[in-house]
Amino acid sequence: LARRAGLEYVEIQNLTEFYDDNRAQLAGMLMDAGHNLVDQRGRLLQRSYDVLGLYTTFIFQKPDPDIAPPLMTPLLEDASHNHDEASFVTLRSAS
Repeated sequence: LARRAGLEYVEIQNLTEFYDDNRAQLAGMLMDAGHNLVDQRGRLLQRSYDVLGLYTTFIFQKPDPDIAPPLMTPLLEDASHNHDEASFVTLRSAS
């Protein structure tokens, strides 16, 4: 569904983990909401933790339209040998 909407997958994360990762941004907002979800330090109360643990966040992003895909796949050189050195050894052994 997201792909059809032009979105790229970024991450799937449990909501409690998402909260822990973004606590600095979210704690004040939850404290201001007045629902007794967090303690004075911004940590989730046990009952909040249990309920939020039932949910999952799906994170998507819009692709950057300014970044164009490459016209073709770049040709990577094989680093296992040096072609110039190999031809020099062949010419030298032939003489």
